[in-house]
Amino acid sequence: MQINLPVPDEFTDELRHEMQQVAVAAFKEAGAKHAAADYMDVKHVAEYLGVSTATVRKFTVMGMPRIQIDGVTRYNKAAVDQFMHSYEQ
Repeated sequence: MQINLPVPDEFTDELRHEMQQVAVAAFKEAGAKHAAADYMDVKHVAEYLGVSTATVRKFTVMGMPRIQIDGVTRYNKAAVDQFMHSYEQ
């Protein structure tokens, strides 16, 4: 069973415009998060690598570079990747 409901063109145009605005905002937000992901905390490194936070701490003891500023620890994504590649066999 199909129901046809007449919708004014003005409504359709406004809905299309709103959906485009939401999509643009979502892409901008995703881009900002991606740029910010160059520096990650322990939790995000663990998610990125698919390991536990305890394993990230173990990797740090093994030499994975980290940045510590005033009690805040961050890991550079490129440095994490380089550390992981150094163990490739």
